[in-house]
Amino acid sequence: MPIPGQTLTVNDPGLGLVEPSPRTPLVMGCSETGTVDTFFTVANKNAVVDEFGQGPLPECLCHMLSVGGGPIHCMRLTGSVAGSAGAVTDVPVGAETGGVTVAGVPFDAYECIVEITRDGTVGTAEFIYSLDDGTTYSEELVVPAGGAFAIPNTNLTLTFVPGIGPAFWVDGTVSWFDCVAPMYAAADVASGVAALAALPATTEFPFIVMAGVSTSAANAATLFSAYETHVATLAAAFRYVRLICDAGVDTAANVRVAMAAVENARICVVMGTADTASSKAFGGWGAPAFPAVYNVGARALRELISTDLGRVMSGSLTGVTAISHDEYTQQNLDSDKVCTLRTWPGRAGFYITRARLKSPAGSDFQDWQLGGIIDVATRRIYITQQTFIGMGVRTVPVTGVIDERDAQRLETRGETPLRTELTQPDNVEGTRGHVTDVSYVIDRTNNVLTTRTVLSEVGVLPLGYIYWIITQVGFDLTVGAEA
Repeated sequence: MPIPGQTLTVNDPGLGLVEPSPRTPLVMGCSETGTVDTFFTVANKNAVVDEFGQGPLPECLCHMLSVGGGPIHCMRLTGSVAGSAGAVTDVPVGAETGGVTVAGVPFDAYECIVEITRDGTVGTAEFIYSLDDGTTYSEELVVPAGGAFAIPNTNLTLTFVPGIGPAFWVDGTVSWFDCVAPMYAAADVASGVAALAALPATTEFPFIVMAGVSTSAANAATLFSAYETHVATLAAAFRYVRLICDAGVDTAANVRVAMAAVENARICVVMGTADTASSKAFGGWGAPAFPAVYNVGARALRELISTDLGRVMSGSLTGVTAISHDEYTQQNLDSDKVCTLRTWPGRAGFYITRARLKSPAGSDFQDWQLGGIIDVATRRIYITQQTFIGMGVRTVPVTGVIDERDAQRLETRGETPLRTELTQPDNVEGTRGHVTDVSYVIDRTNNVLTTRTVLSEVGVLPLGYIYWIITQVGFDLTVGAEA
């Protein structure tokens, strides 16, 4: 005989179970410093930089802290896929003979521009640089006498090669190159999740944000398959979490093909980048092209569990000045359950189209908030029903089913915390409830006396969400007329 325990099954479809979790998510990714596979909690940006230095993980954390507050759980992963700097393209002016080379393994994805601002050679010429594709620039600097300049906070070194003269560098000359950020592999994620398994059972995080970008949609789909295994493992240990990840650096067409092969109602795949004001800016790094994962993760942290992340009245995405993929003009990924960003005609700023879950056809969990609500309900009833283990209940003679008095007593104990979390708090609209209603029912037909098992059902009636509006507008002679 097995030891006493519980078995919980989420019915899908069927609008079964639901629940709100503490809004302290987990962010995982690569960084310059920090101990790998170690669970950490940060509450301010200074702590982030002190612990992790530069890179995707600290950048994502600082943005989320700025938008949604803290604390936030975090974990540095091994970056088996090293960052790299691309080839330098020089665009000289006139008879210039100088050039620029770059060396080093970058901490993040930089779009670098080096511009000469004063004629001369080493020790006299001057330059500025940008790491965010020309949105912001450093102060004006003198080309070092030795030719080498280490760009602060990047792990990159520029070498100015003077050439043969007489025009070594000329004002207006530009050199540019792009950098790929370090990235974790599937094995690195597995190692981090194994460390999560050792955490105390009381450590909770309602969702995970993967702060990293795959170099292609195909690679992102491979990681998706790994994430599937991990969220299932966490759920088997009664940690009910959803996960936000990227769709890879690729075309919309390739993303559609790659993501058509994967599906999981616990995973939200986000397409594209968003030029966003950095929350830990430094010289030349002011508004980089963030993976849109950062923006979606920050909005998920800020909002209540029942709030649709695409809710227009919640406002535009914080600090975003441009996006790489506008679903409003292209409309080719939302129907494939890939989360995208968009514009709205007549409205400033950029918004989440819908925070789609990559759920299978027919699933109740098409959108982020519906999955999160179910996770809250599931976790809450699991904790509540633990107190039922070993409890003695009265039974009905002959049938052995639970006595009605005790059935009602257990139902009250089970339903009360569900109502406290789901139906009593105000939602973002100012009305009562993250859901419309909940129920908790004990089965009266099961022979508890012989099976020593209680059967229960949790029902959740969610809020309805408006996605389409059909309106007729025209002249009407009866407007204002008395009835």
